[in-house]
Formats: sequence, C-alpha cells, structure tokens
Amino acid sequence: MKKQTLEKLIKSETTIQSKHYHDVLHTFLAGMVAAGVLLTISSNTPVHAAANDTNDVKTSLTMSSSNSSSSDQVTSSSVRSSSESANSATDEEDTNKSTDSTASSNASKAESVSDSKTSQDAQQTSANSQSSSQVSSSSSSAVSSSETVTNNSSSNENNVVAENSSSVASTALSTKDQNNSAVTNKKVLAAADTQVDSWEIGDASRPRVDAVDVSSYQDGMTQANFNELKAKGVKTVIVKVTQGNNYTNPYASQEINYAQNAGLNIMVYHYATFNSTDSAKQEANYLLQELNTLNLAKTTRIFADMEDVGTSSDDVKDNLLNFFNVLNAAGYTDHAAYAYLNYQYLAQVIAAVGKQNIWLAQYPYTPSASNLKNTDYGAWQDSSQTELSGYDGYLDSSIDYNGLVVYQTANNGFIHQDANVYYYENNTKVTGQKKINNYWYYFDDASGAMVTGFKSIANQNKTVYYNSNGQMQYGQQQINGYWYLFDSILGSMKTGFQYIANQNKTVYYNNNGQMQYGQQQINGHWYLFDNNLGSMKTGFQYIANQNKTVYYNNNGQMQYGQQQINGHWYLFDNTTGAMKTGFQYIANQNKTVYYNNNGQMQYGQQQINGHWYLFDNTTGAMKTGFQYIANQNKTVYYNNNGQMQYGQQQI
Repeated sequence: MKKQTLEKLIKSETTIQSKHYHDVLHTFLAGMVAAGVLLTISSNTPVHAAANDTNDVKTSLTMSSSNSSSSDQVTSSSVRSSSESANSATDEEDTNKSTDSTASSNASKAESVSDSKTSQDAQQTSANSQSSSQVSSSSSSAVSSSETVTNNSSSNENNVVAENSSSVASTALSTKDQNNSAVTNKKVLAAADTQVDSWEIGDASRPRVDAVDVSSYQDGMTQANFNELKAKGVKTVIVKVTQGNNYTNPYASQEINYAQNAGLNIMVYHYATFNSTDSAKQEANYLLQELNTLNLAKTTRIFADMEDVGTSSDDVKDNLLNFFNVLNAAGYTDHAAYAYLNYQYLAQVIAAVGKQNIWLAQYPYTPSASNLKNTDYGAWQDSSQTELSGYDGYLDSSIDYNGLVVYQTANNGFIHQDANVYYYENNTKVTGQKKINNYWYYFDDASGAMVTGFKSIANQNKTVYYNSNGQMQYGQQQINGYWYLFDSILGSMKTGFQYIANQNKTVYYNNNGQMQYGQQQINGHWYLFDNNLGSMKTGFQYIANQNKTVYYNNNGQMQYGQQQINGHWYLFDNTTGAMKTGFQYIANQNKTVYYNNNGQMQYGQQQINGHWYLFDNTTGAMKTGFQYIANQNKTVYYNNNGQMQYGQQQI
C-alpha cells in the first residue's frame, strides 16, 4: 500500500481542523508501523493540538501488537522536531465537546514530527529535518522503551492498523511491513454526522475548489496529478516553503515546478512560530533566503500561517506586522494571513491585515456548496480530506471569495497587493468612489487602496461607512458597540434627532453619529433617552439617581416653572426641573398654592394634615380671613396660615 493510503486512514480517524496535521504525525506514525505496533485513535478526538512545551512533548496513544488481541499503553517521551507543529482549525460540530472528549484530546497531543523523508540510515538525516522520535512502551512486549522510530518512505511500504476505540466499522486496507510480509486489516469511516467526510474535487454538491495547498505531505504527487487539478478547475496551488527559522520544505521546488507546468497560479506560505519582534524578523529573513533560492517573483502572494500555539502572545498583531515589514523591505509586498476559526488571537490577526486578507480554516463534517461559511473573509479552507482522481492521498481545499487565493488579472477586478485591496479597470488602478456590482466602494485618492471604516467625502459633505469588504453601508448599523444611522439612499451618516419609523421611536445621534442613552443636554435643553433602546422619553419620568420626577414635553425637553398639563397646573423647580408638591409660594403672582402628591394644584376646600384650607376656585390661591362658603351657607375664618379656625377667636 502506498504511503498516501496509510495517511488517508489516519486522517479519516480524526476530526481534523488544521491543514498541517499530516506533516506533524507522518514520520512518527510510519515508524510505529515499522515497529509492528497497531495504533488506535478515537475518531472524535483531535490529536493535532500543539502542546505547551515544544521541547518536551509526551503523547499517550492506545496501541496493540499485530500478534496480540490485547492493547498496551505506549507513551512517546520527548518527541522532538524542528518541523511541522500541529494545531487545530475548529470544526463547528466539535467546538463544544464534553469534558471526556477534552480529556481524550489532551491525552493525545503531538507537538511536532519531522515531515522530511529520511534515508534508511537514521544517522544521515537531511539538514532540513534533523529530528527523530523515541517511543518508550509501558509494556516490553509491545516495543523497546528506547526504540528510535524513523520513516523510511524511499524503499519500503509501511503498515498501520487503526482500530477505532468507539467501535467504528472498517474497510479493508493492505500493506507491507519492512520485511515485505503482507498485513491486511480493516477500517470503515463512521457515520457522516460524527465523522469528517471525504469527497472528490469536482463534486458539484461541495464547495468550489479554487485552491489547494501542499507541503512535504504531498511529496508523492506527480505532474499528472497537478495537470488533473487544473482540469478540475483548480486555479491556485499554495506551497509550504518554510517553518520557524530552521525548516524548509524539501519538496517546495518540485511542487512549484509541477504547478507552473500545469498552468496553475503559485502562492506560498510560511508556518509561523514567532512570538516576539526579534523572532518575527528572524523567521522573515529565513523565509526570504528560500524565496530567493526558489527564484520566486516579487509579486508572489505570501501567507503567514498563524496557527501554532507558539505564536500565542498579546503582541500577535505587532509581531505579524514586523514579519511583513521585513518582506516589504525585500520587495515582497503581497502578503496575507492564514488562521483557524478558534485561534486565540484571531482578532489581532484581523486587526493586522483585515478580514478580506484572511484565509480562514473551519472544517464542517460535511461541507456543502449550498451552505458556504465565513463569506466575510477572503477565503475559506473547508476541508483537509478532499480527494483527487489519480492521487492516493488527501488535499486541503479552499474556496475564494474576493480574490485572496485566486490571482485576478490587472485588466479588471479586485487585486490583493501589499496587504491592501485595489480595483483595476483596463489595467489601471481605480481611485475615488466606484460602484461595483451595485455596491459603492471608495479607493484612496492617492494610492488606490480600498477604504474600509468611516470616510468623509468632502465634495458631497457627508461621512459614510464601508464594511470590511469595502462596501458602503445603509440604515442602522452597530459598529464597535455603537449604533449608527446611515441614509438609506446616500449612505450619509445621520446626526441629531432621527425618527426610526419601523421602531416608532425618536433617537439622538451625537456629532460622531453614535446613538445616545440616558439624560442628555442638547442645545441647552435636557432630554431623556431609554437606556436600552435609545428612544426619547416624553411626559412624566422619575429620575431614580436624583430622586425627582420631571416632565418632558412632546419635543422631549424637560420643563420648568408652572406648567398646565392635561388640564392640571404643576410646578417644576426652575433649576432642576423637579416636580413640586405641598404648599408653594408663587412670587410673581403673590399667592400661595397647594400641589397634591401627584403635583396637581388644588382648588376649593381641602383638608390637609388635619386642617381645612380654602383655595380660590380659579387661581388656586390660598384664602385667609373671613370667607363665605356658599354651598354650606356659612362664614368661616382662615388664619394667616390659611387654616380654618374654631371656637372663640380674637381677630
């Protein structure tokens, strides 16, 4: 059995979310086969997540001898390598696994295994792949505790029997061990809803394959295979060139030549491990050496592959920009980034290059042409298990959304260059405003780079907003936690009071266009806006933190002094607007009046705190002295405090 069939088996057994998993485990697992060890890996447990300590990685795998029905626990101690590091691009169905699955995942982490093909003599490893893996067994009947495992792909076919711990059914696989004795075992994929799917390039029910990426894992691909990629409609091959500052893909030149001969576009990627300014610059310079050796054009697009746990740092954005700056200085100005959906610092990568310049990995169990994901990114890597007729191995497949993994001709269309996006018509960069496919875009007046975010258009006296794809936005938009309103026709940002008809509310946008909440003083008037909806309040409102009731008229403005509201007179403090209650002296009318607990002025006879008072039926003014109560046909007397008097009184 060919090497590719062996690796296909391994990949079908795992929920793979990183396009570099194959390079990581290739040498390690092939060596296990050579040792006659049978390997069991859970189909639902990722085994490609990088460990925290890249220099001392311990991997626990359940193994069984081909001559025994029992399984022995084999622990790989200090598996060291300078090549591929394994990380994950998160599967949507695999994001919230149970604690048991997490524990299983942690028990099966492998940091790095050389993807270079070594000779039979383990002492003569190449300069680009100098590591070997030592496997120590908990049972001496399985393997020696210090056995050195190497991958000999130049002269021997290898053997792996993967028997799923969840009792997955099996399909027949046949291979030979190093003594050329035939070994046959069986393996079957799990059901589609629990197992990563495999499918062939050209399947119309799956996402279109615009690009594939290759590394030393695909060293067995021939010119005919690359020709078949072209025939199937693939446009670009993205070749791994380097990793860190000490590994070079030994097959990069061959893969580039085959792709060019087939008429395919060439892009390259560097697997990053840097986590500081210095290490970013070192890796960029290391990559430049190989780019020069390969004699790649300065217009070649270069991806920084940001998936390794070693890149984890709060300075991811700055480190990435420093990496690119070194490439820029050398004339390689066309670059972007690769990351997976759950990469811890994805937001920083986006901040460095923009979503349109990110090649995002996320592997659903069954990717579908009718359910494209991550369309707001430049491209989506949807599977690591696509098949190609005539090639006995797997390929990573990607669909392009806006020219990120497919070069567009300068005659017409969007072009990604020097971490920016440009638009060409008739071989000329477009500048200023341009309507493309019913969307308005703006290209910098000087450089032609596509503008995103807020943009002031002076000759139209308006500020507009372009999303991450450069398209002008309209209507209500929530941006960086604030609500904005853009004209539904012109796209101009609204400020001031605005009525939102479909929500039947009036809101207020400040000079920056941001919706306002709570109390706001605007043009000398106080207003109140709902703390959640931003809708302008009217009528009586209680301000809890100031322990006062105020009144906002139909225009939303707080009222002061005497106000007649719904047929009742109220009095509001001239300074704070607080509604008054109880006895109040109205100086400009030289009268004392009374407002009940609802703030309404009272008239006629009123019993207040056990005393009778009389208030003018028209003005509400408190009466004093002798008063005739007509409906009671009596004359009474109110003292200077307005209180009715009883018994003998000297007046």
